Amino acid sequence: MDIGWSSDWSRVTLPLTVLLLLGSEPDHGYRLLERLTESGHAEATGSTVYPLLARLEDRGWVRHDWQHVGPGPGRKVFSVTSQGRERVAVLLDEWARVRTTLDAIASGHDGMRSGT
Repeated sequence: MDIGWSSDWSRVTLPLTVLLLLGSEPDHGYRLLERLTESGHAEATGSTVYPLLARLEDRGWVRHDWQHVGPGPGRKVFSVTSQGRERVAVLLDEWARVRTTLDAIASGHDGMRSGT
């Protein structure tokens, strides 16, 4: 489902979206990319997501375990740590404040909404 997010919104929301997706279900990078696309982050690529996962690990918000399935190399399966869950709570609170503020400002500008 491509909900048509601009690259600006995608970039701003990507870290929180990754934490939320991994918090609901640990996953390896390729499947995470698929889930991001399904959630509207159509522009998410390995070159943006893998460095982000490394930064989230450096901050202690995400960890990985190796999963070995069949022949060939294993793959990293990423999950959210307890520190990461605490960070998600903070980010969701911040998002709620931003949304409330923008909704209040936008309510006075109905003529600027698309289709009006």
